[in-house]
Amino acid sequence: MLLENGADPGQRNTFGATPLGKVNAAAREWIEHPEKVPLFLELYRLFVREFGDELFEDLDRRWPQTSGFQGPPEALSLIQEVSFNSYSHLPLDFRFKRAMTIDGWWVCGASPTTLRMAMGGDHIDHSAYFLEDENRETLLHRIAQGMAVDFSERRNSNMPKWRELLFDAITASADPCHLSSEYKRMSTPLTTFLQYSTKNWAEIKRAKYVFDSTIQFWASELQLAGVDLAEYGAKEKSLHMSGVVDLEVGIYVGLENSGPAYTLGLGEILLFRILSLEFGPTPEEWRLWVSNPVDELAWEFWELVERGEQVMPGTWID
Repeated sequence: MLLENGADPGQRNTFGATPLGKVNAAAREWIEHPEKVPLFLELYRLFVREFGDELFEDLDRRWPQTSGFQGPPEALSLIQEVSFNSYSHLPLDFRFKRAMTIDGWWVCGASPTTLRMAMGGDHIDHSAYFLEDENRETLLHRIAQGMAVDFSERRNSNMPKWRELLFDAITASADPCHLSSEYKRMSTPLTTFLQYSTKNWAEIKRAKYVFDSTIQFWASELQLAGVDLAEYGAKEKSLHMSGVVDLEVGIYVGLENSGPAYTLGLGEILLFRILSLEFGPTPEEWRLWVSNPVDELAWEFWELVERGEQVMPGTWID
């Protein structure tokens, strides 16, 4: 009704979000509420013909309304059908850029089906795994992101398809130690996996900030894909020790939490640091030593204890 009466479908709010951006942000619920998919499709259909490209351009990942496509695979299929005669026949570079703009955080995890669809369908050309975006991120980084979020949220049903993509990437000789620079942080797929596995903060607290199971899962998946863990671990650790890789990891804890945190976009971040990586030829030998982010509060306590009694000049002292 609003559109029929002259409402501007391209109007942007304070954060740069259009009505389609708001629809797209709401559509991230599809993973937990698949019954809402038909409604989301109808809402996408109102805007995608004229504004569909905005979901893949000029992204600002600090805000869910402007951080890239977040909807169900059916919505991505709709956009491709409306915007292109034959999406799968478009140049590989173009499809890669589209795939790399799919949101992997606010959506609670981009599905493997969505990522494969963005690349044009069932078969992904092996050369695609050597392409890089403006942050030097590769498809392997995106696979690590999606796999990590689903691991943290215990969405085991997605794992077989992520496993297929990971195997495809390793078979294509993708480098599991490739350095990216997203948010000006040098990251390998391993540190990317660790960062995105922090999506479920409740699980991290229950595990008392021990990430051995996380790193062992990643190692086991790489081993299944054909990676020599001893060789891979040695290369990964050398990057850590060289100082090239950013070893600081942030845990997003939401808007209403306080503590040793700083604001990054929306919400607050607890920081911890990778201290040491242990590895071996089997996943069980992989361990990660990290600082506990809660320990950062300790300095406030000791500062309070060590500070001498402060007396205001001129007051009566018993």
